[in-house]
Amino acid sequence: MSQKETSPSAQRRRALYPLFTILSGGLILLLLLAGLRSPLAYAAPTATTRYVSGSGGSDVANACSNSASPCATIQHAVNQSAAGDEIRVAQGTYTETIGIGVTLTLKGGYEAAGWTRDIAANPTIIDANGANASVVNITPGINVFIEGFTIQGANNTGDNGGGFLINDATVVISATVIQNNVTSGGGGGGVWYEGNNVNVSVVNSSLLNNSANGGGGS
Repeated sequence: MSQKETSPSAQRRRALYPLFTILSGGLILLLLLAGLRSPLAYAAPTATTRYVSGSGGSDVANACSNSASPCATIQHAVNQSAAGDEIRVAQGTYTETIGIGVTLTLKGGYEAAGWTRDIAANPTIIDANGANASVVNITPGINVFIEGFTIQGANNTGDNGGGFLINDATVVISATVIQNNVTSGGGGGGVWYEGNNVNVSVVNSSLLNNSANGGGGS
């Protein structure tokens, strides 16, 4: 009986089948590996908690991210912050004005020893000390949550907003006392907000003894 002869083309096809199987398996493996890597490649950055204590803190070469080595000023902590960070501020009086240009959370009312929080027991004051500026100036396009402070001491002669000047941002001010701020060059001794996309909520807070030559002493 004669042996059946296999054509060269059939031999080539059979030779390709194992190769195709190997290539397919390799492709599937590559796709699986790519799938495993993709969550890492697109992971959202982790928010950082930063710490400020006017008593014992330092701004020198300090990113404020270690609760045992806090920064000394709120503005320095703001400058270190990326979007979504939280800044915790220990009790005390901070003689400064603050500019915020990044989405963040700013909380007062902490004690620096263990960073437990009690707003009433740990008063946290931002005092402009008569500076010709707003105590807190918030720039456009960001979201800011501020809680647990006393905001005071502005003597703003050149613009609107003694306690807060908020421009085209979304801001929540909670459990905060805004007091003894003056705006002689415009309106809003306590809080002034402006812009087409501004959204401001003041909750569980007090506005006391703020004055303005323009509209809105509070």
